[in-house]
Amino acid sequence: MGKGGMLSAQKKLLEATVAETGAQLQQQELTYYTANFGNMMTMASVIGGFAFSGILISTTYTGAGDDDAGSGYIDGSDLWISCTFYGLASVSVGACMSCALICLAVNVRGPGLALRGKDGSLKKSVDSMRRWQKIAFYFLGAGVISFHLEGLAYAWLMLHQDGAQLTVTIALGAFLVSMITVLVVIWRALRIEGAMVQGMLSENQFSEAYRRLAGQQDYGATEAAEEKEEPSMTDSLLASVGLAGAV
Repeated sequence: MGKGGMLSAQKKLLEATVAETGAQLQQQELTYYTANFGNMMTMASVIGGFAFSGILISTTYTGAGDDDAGSGYIDGSDLWISCTFYGLASVSVGACMSCALICLAVNVRGPGLALRGKDGSLKKSVDSMRRWQKIAFYFLGAGVISFHLEGLAYAWLMLHQDGAQLTVTIALGAFLVSMITVLVVIWRALRIEGAMVQGMLSENQFSEAYRRLAGQQDYGATEAAEEKEEPSMTDSLLASVGLAGAV
């Protein structure tokens, strides 16, 4: 090993240690996003299945025409309600399935890229998952709200008893408002103040460490103020003798 070989090896070991620590921090982010996508995919699949069952409901014959109250068939005045019902059901199914497919694709491709990709693939995977998480959440929110409104449309389309439509409308409307309110309150309470901390180490952090090692910046552990030392008695006597000799 030549001159400075030991220091060079130790510096390379330090670089490898810092890179490994940064990878461990990003791995925590990767695990966090993977769990989030798994939860959203499960919820989107359940809501989408319920919404799809609404598409299979026949609104042509209600089965209520066995007596003299009516023929059991929906008349033309309910056509717009029927279109609204099927439209909301389709939107809910489409949004939930889009959310589920996004979550599936990200959970399959993201960890694979982070594990087997070239240098920098872990950062690319985490950044992509962070962006797609917002898109998947918007699709899931649209699917849940459409599914709720689908229930309201079903009440106005299929329930013809006195007060049934109004009761269902008030109940589902109250729950919809309460869900949105609770979601907003929780979102604001758990909001991250300022810039979000990421697992990837930035260049500024390395430059800051360099300034501290070079003595250009205090470490921050102890802020020692520079105090002016008082001259000792010996220094005072020497100064007096020197001053007298000069005179």
